Amino acid sequence: MIPLRTWRNLMLQTKILIAFILVLFVVIGLTCLIFYYGNMRDTKTHTYSMLNTLSGQYSKTVDFFMDDIEKISLSIFSDPAIQGILANHAQIGPKEGLKVRNELFALLFNYAHPRPEIAGIRLLTTDHISYHYEAGSTVNAEVFQEEFWQTQLDAMSKSGYLLLPPSSSNEEGYREKNLSLVRHIYRIPRRDKIGSLKIDINAHEMGRLLVYSGSDPLGEQMRVFIVTDEGAVIYDNEDAYTGQRVAAFAHALSTDERKNSGEIVWMDKKYLYTSEKSDYTGWNILILLSNDFLVAKQQEAQIILVIVGFIAAVLASIVAYLIARHVTKPLRELITEMNRVERGDLSGRMDIKNRGELGVLSRVYNNMLNSISRLITEVYESKLAENDARLSALQAQINPHFLYNTLNIMKSISRLKGVEEVAEMSESLADLFKYTMKNLQLPVSLRQELEHVDNYMNIQKHRFGDRFELRMEVPEQLMNASVLKLTVQPLIENAIIHGFSRKKADAFINIKVCTEGELLLISVSDNGMGMEEQAIKKLEQRLAEYSKRSKYDVQEDGEGIGLSNIHQRIQLLYGEGYGVKIAGSQGAGTTVTLIFPYKVFTPMPAEETTQ
Repeated sequence: MIPLRTWRNLMLQTKILIAFILVLFVVIGLTCLIFYYGNMRDTKTHTYSMLNTLSGQYSKTVDFFMDDIEKISLSIFSDPAIQGILANHAQIGPKEGLKVRNELFALLFNYAHPRPEIAGIRLLTTDHISYHYEAGSTVNAEVFQEEFWQTQLDAMSKSGYLLLPPSSSNEEGYREKNLSLVRHIYRIPRRDKIGSLKIDINAHEMGRLLVYSGSDPLGEQMRVFIVTDEGAVIYDNEDAYTGQRVAAFAHALSTDERKNSGEIVWMDKKYLYTSEKSDYTGWNILILLSNDFLVAKQQEAQIILVIVGFIAAVLASIVAYLIARHVTKPLRELITEMNRVERGDLSGRMDIKNRGELGVLSRVYNNMLNSISRLITEVYESKLAENDARLSALQAQINPHFLYNTLNIMKSISRLKGVEEVAEMSESLADLFKYTMKNLQLPVSLRQELEHVDNYMNIQKHRFGDRFELRMEVPEQLMNASVLKLTVQPLIENAIIHGFSRKKADAFINIKVCTEGELLLISVSDNGMGMEEQAIKKLEQRLAEYSKRSKYDVQEDGEGIGLSNIHQRIQLLYGEGYGVKIAGSQGAGTTVTLIFPYKVFTPMPAEETTQ
């Protein structure tokens, strides 16, 4: 496994390549395993199916063969000459014995010679004389003892017969192991027993009918047996167990464990087997296939899968490399361009070749470089403009200070000359001008704002005389409340200019300060001309849209700072819950209320020093 830290430090192309190869190897491995086990299952199923087909065909072949042998036995049974010999055998004397053997040789030869699988025919008389014909020999006569099968035939019907399995002994002198068909011979038409018949069949010759003719190696690994239910081997295609009893076969064919196919362990070796029982003979065609056949198939499949898997793995690795290289190529180009940018070269741009994610990344990168180049140019230009502005500011500062100092000189000269009115106006104007010179956005105490209003009113009284009166309702405990600078005085200025333009006497302006919960309310009201309802709504709409304006709202006559500017400054500093409210009606005056959060003013150290 690759350590996590090492994995994180790998190049993206290497990560994609490793990921692709791992995924493809897993897919190839799983595919090979599924194919392997599926192939083994199908091979086993196909093998069982083929063995079942063979056992069924072999069973029918044996049935046809034994049916032919039974028909031969019936021909011998009903042969008139043989009937006469057996029926009158008790009257045949020694002198006529040779004639009888010669006659039987001719008869039995005709039945046996066309069928090479018939090893011999034996006729047994009721007086215990046996005439047996062996292929390629003469008919011999001998005395015999009662056979066990004769007793069994006595208990059967007159048309019945028995099939005797081969014996491993060579008691009858045959060179081959033979199976036998036996039956009694009855006189026709009296149906009394006149003898018995035994036809010996060469098991090896019969096995020629059960030869596998296929071209595949199945025949080399296959064993074919004809077995009784008791496990007695009637036929073995290798002739090793013919005439013997095999317990493993008997167990596989037993009634309790009987199966048409399965697996069997015999002679310390594992076999697949199928069996087919004949309804005609009662024998079982048992076909064994060595497990080596399946092992060989498995090895073939393994070799094929290893070769195919190796080729697929090589092709998958090549494909994964090409995909990883194709995917990461734009990224490598982007890294190259970024390294150039890191060295300070902003001239390069990515070539946008597609509309996918990498195309979007290239486009964004190009836009970013364009923005950076533009910003660098703008910063450079702004630096130049800033230097110019600083120079202009230094020049502009000369004029306000010069005017402020000039007013103070005028105040001193007026008092020296005894012109107190001019001195008072010069002092008020100097203080007014000093208050408005700087720190417009910093809060001040309500006391400072009202002192500024007093300075403004001192100047206006010299101009208007007693045409209006300023009233204040301000509790002492609220004098240290924090308010925004230059917010009350512009309201007084608006009232004088717009409210009292046509009022010549009995005019007043009232300043009322109170708290409402956590709010500080400063109301400036007058008894001037007031405003129409439509004009108030228009002004309120302008206040609501203050954020769309970027400059001071200057009145048409150019005097003072408008309500929109005051409203905007308050909301910028304190939030949307604060600002300016307007009320009034035509001819009844106007009330403008400033809404601040109620806080106690705390002066900055530098401001205290200045004051």
